[in-house]
Amino acid sequence: VYQPFSDAHFKAFKDGIRWMHDTVVQYGARIVHVTPPPFDPVGSKKHLTARGLRGFYAPYTNYDDVLARYSAWLVSQRARGWDVVDIHTPMDQFLAQRRKTNPRFTFTRDGVHPDVQGHWLMAREILMHWDAPDSLAKMDSVNAMVADDPRGAELLKAVVEKQDILRGAWLTYVGHMNFRFKPGLPLAQAEQRAAALDKKIRALEARQL
Repeated sequence: VYQPFSDAHFKAFKDGIRWMHDTVVQYGARIVHVTPPPFDPVGSKKHLTARGLRGFYAPYTNYDDVLARYSAWLVSQRARGWDVVDIHTPMDQFLAQRRKTNPRFTFTRDGVHPDVQGHWLMAREILMHWDAPDSLAKMDSVNAMVADDPRGAELLKAVVEKQDILRGAWLTYVGHMNFRFKPGLPLAQAEQRAAALDKKIRALEARQL
């Protein structure tokens, strides 16, 4: 909602997250919660306001403070046994560090949606949460990770190809209206191609370094 903190909004957030968590667990699936990425007023091209009068189009200047409170609550649910990845805190820390030398540094073009750098930081925290090698913590880009593994470039190419095929197929299948995406393959055909790529990915992973 891009507005100042309110008890009503916070309650709605917590109620919604709890409902989602309980529903997923009820069906026997595993749920991993991820805190929201930061809101960055430096990167926002919108008209920032003191009250967030028009949501995304005129967001509250200090909305990241609100997201920080939401994130802290999510992290606190680890005490209840929830699996929670905190991306908000390290992304905020990364921004603060970069702005020591470049006050206008940002990894978003609209204050909300991260660019390649931002997405790498998100992915890195999730991978580290899943016990990736400690060396990953020092890598500041996906290119650094790829270069660190002789199989990296080939693996990344196969994974991206698989994602593109399935994304296009599913978007077409559900009848999306976004003109930016060209029609995808029929779903069954896409799943066959994805399965072949998955086999290739597993073979690359098994290759001895």
